[in-house]
Amino acid sequence: MDVDELVALIGGYDRVEVVVASEEGGAPESAWGDVFFSLPGQPMGFATIVRSDYPGFDESSRLDREGVFRLNLAIGREALRARVASGDDASVDPAALDVLFPHPTYASHGWVSVLNPSSTDEEVRELIALAYERAVAKTDD
Repeated sequence: MDVDELVALIGGYDRVEVVVASEEGGAPESAWGDVFFSLPGQPMGFATIVRSDYPGFDESSRLDREGVFRLNLAIGREALRARVASGDDASVDPAALDVLFPHPTYASHGWVSVLNPSSTDEEVRELIALAYERAVAKTDD
């Protein structure tokens, strides 16, 4: 899936708000073009698409490569442990394309990531649905 397909898929869920970071919106330049998905009233989103590194903070996925982006999903700690290796595992490569891995910064909060999903497409669709369902459950509490 490419970025446009992901934006259409995630943004197509009921009540999802899509924000694309921009200069006009007051975002820092390093975030321009990143996409954030949330539900009304939730301060924290459930999915993001990041297109560039954040110097000094988040550079491990090497998003400075042409055409590389990272999809991040809040699937919860339990689902994260069931789906991917621990973030402490030396085999985890946050720069590998099309491989699920714990988010480089927010894994402890239950976020999973994948760069340029293609062969993981079906699993990524399932994880998007899970992240969305978790977000909806929080709004229904």
